[in-house]
Amino acid sequence: MTQLERLLYITLYKKSFYDFYKAFWSSVDPHPYIDGDISRFFCEVFQFMCRKWCGYTRSEVDLSEAQSKKDCNIIDIRDSELDRLNLNMPPRHSKSMIFNVIGPVWLWTYYPIKAVSISHTGDLAKTMNEKRYAIVNSKLYKSLYPNIEIIENTKDSIIDNRGGQLYSQNRNALTGYGGDMIINDDLTNAMTAYKDMTEMANAWEYYQNTMPSRINDIKKSVIFNIQQRLGINDITGHILKDRNLRERYIFISLPAIFDKETYIICPISGKVIHYNKGDGLWKERFGNYESLKAEVGDSIFRTQYLQNPKATDHAIITEEMVQIKPGTDCPSIDEADIIYASHDFPVKDKENSDYLGSVLAYRVGNNLYITDCLEKHMSFPASINYVEALEGMYPSIIQIIEDKANGSPILQQLREKIAGLQSYNPGTASKSMRLDSASLFMNNVIFVQSEYDRIINEWRLSDELSNLINRLYEFPMVEHDDIVDAFSMLVNFVFLDKKYAVYGRAFNNDNLVKYDESMSGLYGAVFVNKDGDLWKISEIKIKYGVESKLIVTKEMELRASMDNGLKACFEFSPNETIYIDTSDSQELSGKYQDRKTFIGYQCEDFDQSVADLNLAFSKNRVAICDSCKLTRGNIETFKFAKNKNDESKYVTDKDGFIANIRVAMKYFGGII
Repeated sequence: MTQLERLLYITLYKKSFYDFYKAFWSSVDPHPYIDGDISRFFCEVFQFMCRKWCGYTRSEVDLSEAQSKKDCNIIDIRDSELDRLNLNMPPRHSKSMIFNVIGPVWLWTYYPIKAVSISHTGDLAKTMNEKRYAIVNSKLYKSLYPNIEIIENTKDSIIDNRGGQLYSQNRNALTGYGGDMIINDDLTNAMTAYKDMTEMANAWEYYQNTMPSRINDIKKSVIFNIQQRLGINDITGHILKDRNLRERYIFISLPAIFDKETYIICPISGKVIHYNKGDGLWKERFGNYESLKAEVGDSIFRTQYLQNPKATDHAIITEEMVQIKPGTDCPSIDEADIIYASHDFPVKDKENSDYLGSVLAYRVGNNLYITDCLEKHMSFPASINYVEALEGMYPSIIQIIEDKANGSPILQQLREKIAGLQSYNPGTASKSMRLDSASLFMNNVIFVQSEYDRIINEWRLSDELSNLINRLYEFPMVEHDDIVDAFSMLVNFVFLDKKYAVYGRAFNNDNLVKYDESMSGLYGAVFVNKDGDLWKISEIKIKYGVESKLIVTKEMELRASMDNGLKACFEFSPNETIYIDTSDSQELSGKYQDRKTFIGYQCEDFDQSVADLNLAFSKNRVAICDSCKLTRGNIETFKFAKNKNDESKYVTDKDGFIANIRVAMKYFGGII
C-alpha cells in the first residue's frame, strides 16, 4: 500500500464507518461478506450516535414522496439530539458485529473512548472481545493506524497506549468498570427467559440499577440497547412503559418483513431506502425469509423477527382471545346474576412483599364481565378492610380467596362475618396450568370499557384493566403475576368449577322468574336459617296445581343478635304469624313473641333432600325470583368436595338459603 493509498483509506474510513465495516469484515468472519442496504443503515446509525466524538453534518433529503403518502412509515433520526438508542431488529442481522465489535474499534480511530459491552453470558462477551482484538491486531489496521498499540489484552478487556479501553462483560459481572459508551447487546437469554420468568426481571434489575452507576459522565455518554423482542416485559418493554425513560431514547424497530410501506433515511449519507409492504429487511441474505421462518417456527418468527412481543408461543393469553366492549354494549352490574371478586393475597405483610391481585366481575347468563381490578401492596389489616368494603358495596357478592399466604388467615377471620367468602385451593396445579385452564373460557369473558374519553368521544379501558390485560399477555414472562392468578382463579371458579356445583346441571335460567303482583295472593311462609349471628330469611310461596310449584319471592341476609334478628324477621313479613326455623341448631324453634311463633322443621336425610331439590329444579318445580341474588349465589356455590377422599360429600353442609328451599319442599309437600 502506497502512502497516498494509505491516506485515502484513512480519509474514507474516517468519513464512513460503513466502508470501514466492509473492509474489516474478513478480519473477524471467514464467511463471505453479504452487503445490503440495511447494513449501511445500521452502520450510519452507529456513526450518528458517535457524533460527540466524530462530528456530524446533517444531510439534506427530499422526502416529499414519502410525506405525500398517508399510510407509510418514515424512519428518520437526523434531527434527534438524544444520546440513547433502543434498536429492535431480528437475530442474525449483524447487530453484534456492527454495534458491538467493529463499531467501537472504528471509533477508536477518532478518540480513545472507554466502551463497555454487556451481554447475557460471559462466553458471549469473551467472543466479542476476541473479535475486537483480531481487528486491532490485523495487518490492515496496524498499517492504517500505527499510533494505536495494544498494551493489555485479556479475555474481557483491551487497553491501548492512549488510555482507550474496550470491555466485554456479562450483565452480572459489571463491577469496577466505567464507560463513555455502554452497548447492551441481547441482555436476555431468549431460551432461559421462556423457561424462567426471573431472567427478564434480572436483566431489568441490571439495566435499572447496575448500569447507571457504570456511566463515566452522564452528559457525554452514549447508551445502546440492541435486542430482538422477546415479550412485553423485556428491556424495550420496560423502557416504553416508563414515560420519563422513554423520552430519553431514540426508538428504531425493524421487522424481518415489513407490514407497511417504509422509508428509511440513512443519517450520514442521506440515502433513502424504500421498502414496500411484504419486502424483506435483508433480502440479499435471507430472500423472502420463508426458509428462515420454517427453521425457527412461526411463533418465534413473529416475536423475534417481526418484533411482535405478544406473539410468543409461550404466551397463554393472546390478543385474539381477549374481548373488549364499551360499557354501553354490556349489561350493567345492576343486571348481574352474580357479582364476584377474586383475591390473591401476598405471602408477606411487608412493603416489599408481593402485590395483592384482585379482580371484580359480574356474570350475566353465560358471560363474565370484568369491570375492575387492583394491583397494589396491601397490609393484612388493609386487606381485611378491603374485603369488608366490597361486601358493603355489593351485599350479594361472592369473594373467592386463595387458601394460602395471607388468604388463609383472612378466610379464618372473616368467614363468620362475611357470608359470601369462598376458599379456593388450586392443589398442585401451577400458575401456568391454571391460566391455561382459564383460557378455554375466554370466549365468555368480556373486559368492560368503563371510562369515556370526551376528547375523542370513545369508551376506553381503565388503566387498571389495561394493566391486567397486559399482564395476561406478558405471562409467564411477567414480574408480578398476582393479578393474573386472581384472574385465573375467578374464571376457573365461575366456569371450570361449575362441574362441582351440586345444582349446576339442574338449575338454569328456566328457574328464574320475575316477581309480579299475582304472587302476592299465593299461600306462603317465611323460612329462617340462623348460623351463629348470620340470618338468612326467605319468603317462599306455593302455586298449587296439577304440578305444584315453589317460588322464592323475597330474601334478606343480615348479621344480628337474637333480639335484632327476630325484629328483622317480623319486619320482613309483618303479616305472618308462623315462621319456619330451618337452622341446624333449631334455637329459634318454640320462640313466641308478639303472637308470632317459630316452628322447627328439618330434613332428616340431608342427601335425599339435596337430591329432591335437584330433581325439582330440573323439572322446573322450584323457581327463584331474579331479584333474589343471594339465593342464586348460594345455589351456585354449594358444591361437591373435589377430593373423593374428603370425609364430607360436600364442601359444606351449611347451605343457608338452599336449606330454606329444601325445608319448604317438605313443609308444603307435593312438589315432586
